[in-house]
Amino acid sequence: MFFLSLLLLGQSAGLDADTGKAASECATIYAAGFARTGKADIVHGVSQMTYLSMAAARAEGLRGSAFLYRAVAMLQAFKPPIHTGKTVASPADCDKRFPFARTTVPATLPQDSADRDILCFWALSLVARSVENSPRRSAEVTPLVTRFTERLALALKAKDVSPADKEIALGDAMHASLDLGNIESIALSCRELPA
Repeated sequence: MFFLSLLLLGQSAGLDADTGKAASECATIYAAGFARTGKADIVHGVSQMTYLSMAAARAEGLRGSAFLYRAVAMLQAFKPPIHTGKTVASPADCDKRFPFARTTVPATLPQDSADRDILCFWALSLVARSVENSPRRSAEVTPLVTRFTERLALALKAKDVSPADKEIALGDAMHASLDLGNIESIALSCRELPA
């Protein structure tokens, strides 16, 4: 019995069954890893935190602009972790629960060109914001953002989305992206599309 107790004490507490809470736990775990190693590619870090914020917003049943606003609010409200000594799940637990959160494999993009262009606009815009303090990396992504900004109006028109409802379409694209990849993996695929 004593040995069983020792084994149980050594186990990870695991992730919360609630997807929103699990996403928040994983954001904390991943951020702690960045802090511990001192190594964090800004795009990779923003990509992970954005993915997990969106997963938490989707767990609330939100869609469209409500999803967009909630995911952004969750991302902005995230605070770096303070070590409490409490046993938490491992990064491997998070990778298993949210396999797209940290992937760097290019995502499979939607077949519909309008859906694809809306998704690429959103992902590349976030990548651009995350590297705006790096002139070299910003120079790499700016032409792509320009290309997909030009395509966005045509994509919205093809979907019969008025300019006033653009945020609904962006929220829906973000929501759908959770089943495809994170912003980094989506941006990698968007870069490969013909001009």
